[in-house]
Amino acid sequence: MMDTSIVLLLYFLQLILGIVLALVLNTFYKKYHRYYLLQWSLSWWFLSLYITAAGLAIFMSASYLPSHPLRIGVSVISILAALLQVAYLI
Repeated sequence: MMDTSIVLLLYFLQLILGIVLALVLNTFYKKYHRYYLLQWSLSWWFLSLYITAAGLAIFMSASYLPSHPLRIGVSVISILAALLQVAYLI
């Protein structure tokens, strides 16, 4: 199994790339006024939220039991962000 620090580093790199893509698409939306560019940008923002919440859930796994309300809340946020990310692409 991979070390937690490596996994969190990879999540952080994915988060940075997701934010960069969201900012680029948002800039294109402001310039070209195409609604689908705004939807794609929002989709990447939700993906960034998903990655952040998933990384936080992994980080919290060492300190909290799986049934802890804070850990469950972070997991729910992660799942909702993942669903919204897909919904904005459709």
